[in-house]
Amino acid sequence: MKYNLLDDTGDLGIEVKGEDFSKLFENLGNSVYDIILKREDVFISKVDGGVLKEDSLEDLLIKFSNMIIYKFECGRFVGKMVKVDFRRSKNFFVVYYKIFGERLDSSRHFIKNVLKAATYHNFEMFESKKYKKVKIYFDL
Repeated sequence: MKYNLLDDTGDLGIEVKGEDFSKLFENLGNSVYDIILKREDVFISKVDGGVLKEDSLEDLLIKFSNMIIYKFECGRFVGKMVKVDFRRSKNFFVVYYKIFGERLDSSRHFIKNVLKAATYHNFEMFESKKYKKVKIYFDL
């Protein structure tokens, strides 16, 4: 998995990398699902997708993370794999995403952590020609 857990009192932090922004968002989405549940128990029987748009990249990363948490908590949808197409225009940033997974089955899916929300607390982003990186923290 392409993430590292970060030490923090009371919150759960991760550092995620990707060679471009599409991969960064994919790795972030897959990491969030990996933190929430045991993804190897998830089958792919449904595809959920959509589009998110924000004025800033920071806001889009937070919104994307919170969308995954929302789909799990409210939609009871568990993802095995996240695919993302990232686009940047003059005025905004956009992700087109697809999440491959299934409906939560409490008899089969082991929940490891319950995340409340991604936060701006200690948020960091780094961009170079070789890779993109984000540090993001979640309320538990």
